[in-house]
Amino acid sequence: MPRVLKPDESTQNILIRPLGPALEKIDAMKRMTYLPPLPKDIQDLSQIERLHRVFSIRDLHIPMEEEAKLQQTIDMLIRQSLSKRDPTLALTWREMLADSDSPSGMQEASVCQARPISNAMAAVVSGIAGCGKTEGVRRSLLCLPGQVIRHHQFPNLVDGNYQVVWVSIDAPGSGRAEDLAEALMVELDDVMSAAIEGYTPRFSDTLARSRRDGSKMLAEWRRVAQSHFLALLHIDEVQNLFKLATIKIRSKKNAKASDLKLTIAEDSTLKWILTLINRWGISVIFSGTPDGIGALTTRLSTGQRLSVGGYHAIHPFAGPDDLAYRQFIDVLARYQWMVGRLPPNELYEPIFRLTAGVRRLIIALWVAAHRVALSRTGDELRVSDFEYAASTFLAPAKTGIEALLSRSPSQFGRFVDLRVDEVFWSTFWSEMGLGQVKPAK
Repeated sequence: MPRVLKPDESTQNILIRPLGPALEKIDAMKRMTYLPPLPKDIQDLSQIERLHRVFSIRDLHIPMEEEAKLQQTIDMLIRQSLSKRDPTLALTWREMLADSDSPSGMQEASVCQARPISNAMAAVVSGIAGCGKTEGVRRSLLCLPGQVIRHHQFPNLVDGNYQVVWVSIDAPGSGRAEDLAEALMVELDDVMSAAIEGYTPRFSDTLARSRRDGSKMLAEWRRVAQSHFLALLHIDEVQNLFKLATIKIRSKKNAKASDLKLTIAEDSTLKWILTLINRWGISVIFSGTPDGIGALTTRLSTGQRLSVGGYHAIHPFAGPDDLAYRQFIDVLARYQWMVGRLPPNELYEPIFRLTAGVRRLIIALWVAAHRVALSRTGDELRVSDFEYAASTFLAPAKTGIEALLSRSPSQFGRFVDLRVDEVFWSTFWSEMGLGQVKPAK
């Protein structure tokens, strides 16, 4: 059921008013926080019931201070994108339709207004895989009233309009314009289908073609996105737009820094993204690994826009004595589905040592340790369960964890994204939920 939105009284722009007033830092952090229900009556739960309930910890989110700053950046990018696209102004429609009004009557000359200068900006979120950058962006976007806003009355449109506030995609692994366009089209259709009952996918015919033109597909998507006044495009995994050095090169001990740099996959893709910001007024936020963000900012002439829009680095926890880390473990320690519980102070050092403070790995280790504990005799959680889980289920991440713990730039450079592919994660969670684990000794 659509809900009534509290308007932003500071503006008369009908695209910005439904977004509501900008949030203060403390209010943003409250909205971004999610704590699953705490375990209770554990002794009455069967092994399989506990196993299923421990998975709720995957939704736990305690925002870092940097995420509050990120939320403010995203809110700013959205409002600035819309500030020069007020649909009550004729110039907005003239720009969208790329058509000028023809003067009526016989006149010696007439003057057409210049198109408005784009207020759209770019921002970046950088961090190794698993540190929480994607979730930080997602939680920031969810602080907004909604992704799609229904305008029952809209200038020049009889049946109103659906305003799409943001769209979020993963950069395609090929880096090709055609694949980027496909990802954009599929996502926009999915967003509209979720919001509009009986919506007919707009891009189905284009996507069904056997022969595709990436540039034309991107232009088509842009026109549709503009008609719904899209304010922000989030492109995640931006390193996919570039070619990674081969494993053989990255594994060399004497590999040069220049050998490890990412190279462009398809130049037209980046040029189109830059035009989207400069020409068409849609803000863009990029998120990805440090090497991907570095390659992006070097390749695109966005230095000034990025410095204005914002740069946010999301790091793993600094160490077992880091206050934020200890607060996170203190909360996590409340979610033990065993009768015998471990106090937080016994968990600080081993969990950090086994995960290097990477949030996704901490959560994975927590679930895996419970899986180990539930497979053996004794209704208690032990530190040895974490050690065993790390040496088995999380073994593919061991090299990356050691690189992070080493604090060695040369070693870290070869495992900068802590690359654990989706095959590992899908297999990992499948094993946690369904597979059998060899009992720990």
